[in-house]
Amino acid sequence: MAVLYLWSTAVPYAPAGSAKAEWVEVGRTERVANNQSPRFTTRIDVPFQFETVQRLRVRLVDVDDRKSARLSDQDDLGAAESTVGDLVSARALQLPLGPTGGLAGAAAKVGVKKKWGTVSLLAHSGGGDQGKLRVRLTPSATKLDKKDGTFGKSDPYLLIHRVVRPAVGGSKAVLSQLYKSLVIRKELNPSWPACSFTTERTGPGDLRMEVWDHDDRSPDDIIGAASMTLHELSSPGSKSYPLLHPAKVAKATAKKPAKPSGHLHLADASVAPVPTLMQYLFGGLELHFSVAIDFTASNGDPSSPSSLHHDSPDAPSAYVNALTSVGAVLEPYSRSHRYEAIGFGGQLPTGRVSHNFALTGGADPVVHGVGGIVTAYRTALGGVTLAGPTNFADVIRHASAAAARLPVTPTAQGYLVLLILTDGVITDMAETRAAIVAAAAAPLSIIILGVGEANFWRMRELDGDEAAGSAAGGGGGARRRRRRGTSSNSCR
Repeated sequence: MAVLYLWSTAVPYAPAGSAKAEWVEVGRTERVANNQSPRFTTRIDVPFQFETVQRLRVRLVDVDDRKSARLSDQDDLGAAESTVGDLVSARALQLPLGPTGGLAGAAAKVGVKKKWGTVSLLAHSGGGDQGKLRVRLTPSATKLDKKDGTFGKSDPYLLIHRVVRPAVGGSKAVLSQLYKSLVIRKELNPSWPACSFTTERTGPGDLRMEVWDHDDRSPDDIIGAASMTLHELSSPGSKSYPLLHPAKVAKATAKKPAKPSGHLHLADASVAPVPTLMQYLFGGLELHFSVAIDFTASNGDPSSPSSLHHDSPDAPSAYVNALTSVGAVLEPYSRSHRYEAIGFGGQLPTGRVSHNFALTGGADPVVHGVGGIVTAYRTALGGVTLAGPTNFADVIRHASAAAARLPVTPTAQGYLVLLILTDGVITDMAETRAAIVAAAAAPLSIIILGVGEANFWRMRELDGDEAAGSAAGGGGGARRRRRRGTSSNSCR
């Protein structure tokens, strides 16, 4: 029998209040009798968390006492360790077995073994109804009630909510807002731009759409609401719904139903599953990794212990700690382990200040593995003078060009993650915004990670979760992140 464990910091159901981290059992396979090369058929579900290094351990036991479920009553055949990221990236791993240690219920003695054998792990993409759905539609409305006086009109906008019905009987449903349109001034027959939003795949899929009248000097007024399901939206053809005001509905009777306050029309509606990261990885996606490190003078003299660049074997710099933490998450998903190590804001030995230079000291910024980035960074600290200002645009344009060169085939797709490590406020915001917008079509995500105690509030302007990016002459924003996040619901 095989038993699978995850390190307690990597599972959502780890024992609460534990004094220390520990291995937590996730599942067991069936028992295969009298077989030294067993093939187990039981699949064990593991909660996949991309942003975490999930250590896993598989343990094999010889079940002699069938009446006991305690592993301490069985004989250990060995254990092996890896990570969920390594398994997902490789799809299949063959690991050498070794002594079982540090596991609750492990037998005190396993005997002397000359050959432990190996264990193979196969990764499968999870199925079921979990995940999200992407809804696209083009909304409009007609014959809305006038809310701005007898001679006025209305300033309508659209809200879309998911109806969440609690599992506890009798509890009222809760509305979770998914989307808000722009306001169309002085219009009773508005047509809003095509929009898209994501919603949970679980549950009945009930939606509530409300049309409101915007007021500058008083609370907004609801014009009317309509309810529908995701199943209705997925059916072919345009849809129309009467907009009913809640007050009119409350007064309505069977003989005198509520009079509509307008009609909502939904054209070009579609509902489709949002592919998960696991599905992309199983489809051949490979992550590529570039790091851009801040060499501006605001970091402080590297020789001073107070500097963010102060680095020693016993006390790595703040930049090394940040780099290795993020790199440990991303590295398993890169098969080549060839990464670009870039610096910005530093004065090169030639005397020129550069905002896009190779930490290797040459023209080629490529190194091998996260360890190679750390080595190149430490070498650069000895030859590059901290200068400034803090400009991002050059490294973003460099990364966008590199991402555009990545392969895109039915069986292999490249995707670049640019990690920018910085200690201060950006000084070329307009140019950086333009560079991000220009990179919108590239297979690129940007993670900006603040190092130190500076105020990074202005970085919100670059956050893909806050709003769709735009610049003069530009289109939609690229996938960009302060730290990490998910795509925002947006109107194009």
